[in-house]
Amino acid sequence: MVRGFPLLVLFILAAVNSGCLTSRPNVLTLLRPTKPVPPQPSDADGYRARAKYYSDNIKHHQAIADWTSALRLDPANSEAYLGRARDYYFLQVYGKALADNTAALRLDPRSAKARDRRGNYFLHYDEPAKAVDEFSEALRQDPTLWYVLANRAMAYMAMGDQTHALEDADELVRLHPMSNRAHGVRALTYLIAGKVGLGLGEFCLATALNPLGARFSIHLEAHSLFFGFGFYPKFGPLSPETSKQDYDKIIADCTTRIKANPNNLAAYYQRATMHYWKKEDALAAADYSAVIRLDPGDAYALRCRGDCFAHQQRYVDAFADLDEAIRLEPDNPYGFCYRAWTSAAQGTFEQALADYDQAIRLDPKLTISYSSRAWVYENMHRYDDAIADCTQLLRLSPHSIKTYRRRAKLYLIKKDFAKAKADYRKANSTTGVESEDEDYAQCAMAWDLATTPWNPVRDGPAAVKYATMACKRAHWKDADTLDLLAAAHAECGQFDEAVRRETEALARAYWLDDKADYRARLQLYQARKPYRQEDKSNQEKK
Repeated sequence: MVRGFPLLVLFILAAVNSGCLTSRPNVLTLLRPTKPVPPQPSDADGYRARAKYYSDNIKHHQAIADWTSALRLDPANSEAYLGRARDYYFLQVYGKALADNTAALRLDPRSAKARDRRGNYFLHYDEPAKAVDEFSEALRQDPTLWYVLANRAMAYMAMGDQTHALEDADELVRLHPMSNRAHGVRALTYLIAGKVGLGLGEFCLATALNPLGARFSIHLEAHSLFFGFGFYPKFGPLSPETSKQDYDKIIADCTTRIKANPNNLAAYYQRATMHYWKKEDALAAADYSAVIRLDPGDAYALRCRGDCFAHQQRYVDAFADLDEAIRLEPDNPYGFCYRAWTSAAQGTFEQALADYDQAIRLDPKLTISYSSRAWVYENMHRYDDAIADCTQLLRLSPHSIKTYRRRAKLYLIKKDFAKAKADYRKANSTTGVESEDEDYAQCAMAWDLATTPWNPVRDGPAAVKYATMACKRAHWKDADTLDLLAAAHAECGQFDEAVRRETEALARAYWLDDKADYRARLQLYQARKPYRQEDKSNQEKK
């Protein structure tokens, strides 16, 4: 599965740990020495109290059971709906979380907390505009909720609205000048806007105000934003190399905490996630095993460990964990998604389809189900079904450049060049509205026809046709279009012509990075080999 799911949960844990989100007690040290008193069958308050205890101790499925019992006794209690929604959220059952949150709002339409959480759910559904509306209403109801201002700033970032994001971040810092999260949010807005110097300054200030909190909450907040909300801006200090160093620091800190308390559930979770992101699947699986030892009913940990086993091709172990996770949480769509991916990795596509179908029945707005099922359809050569899933995906996430390009490639397989070109034009627009940039669409289409690793898409003669048209429009003086034509000739096996055009491109190249790429491709053509884009099919299927 995608190596992004655990971070969305752990960011919240880490931020709460540093006192960033609310004034709740420290989650990572809240393991109370005694269990709560079992409530009487008619004691709604007792069920709510025990539900809070379970929730604070990361036992979300037990908490949900108690919230449900409390609501059975007191169905008009909006706080119980909010509490259960929060636990569903942590378990990634976003559809039920949103439903409970909506129920809480029906009971208490002026609940700013409910509006804030509803905004977060919309962010997970990749609907940042709706999230902004909810956060704005929450602030109208209660202007003192400064963490809602931080959430709205992140929603604006997800929309690409840097101006309003920075306005909220500035107001956040004005209200709470000594808060590391306030400066952390402003650091993110600066960095996404390309103001690297200002962003680094804010990041350093946040770290100085709270080194431990900044290390966890800002670092993980950045990753939850980029990997969870689906956009990848150039983010100066968080290069892959820097991230690996940060992961090692977090792993060391978690190890220290585990040595001090071998039953520290959250520390195992955080360390497992860092290992997972470093692709150290065996170490991650070991930490998830420690979580399961402490809490055998933790379906989330079972899903994560099953995913680690699948990455190690330990499929029997993977299916055992995922089957158990589904038994524990039959209404959680992610269990079916994880198991579907594991089936697809083995080539059992019909079983994968059945699980993706079930995930969609449980949550019709879960975009990863459509994206992953489209990959399965592609591998089964059911291209019309794959196109239909991409179309549904675009209804749910209309700004997804990746999905437009993906659907365009499917149209190329069907030789429907007009629809493919239309999707390439839409992919060239950040709003998803068709662009008039015919040159971009034609060049993007020719590039995929010539260089994609996906065999059914490639069509050398068509690539030469469109690349030649692009070169003519540029009067044979543009390095990029000459490079494109060289790749098209190479796909046709016309390597002498490919070498000639690549040499021309290299002579006209200006940027050093372009020159390095052109030289590498020239060497391929001289060796009588075509160029291929990086094969990302393993990520696509997830």
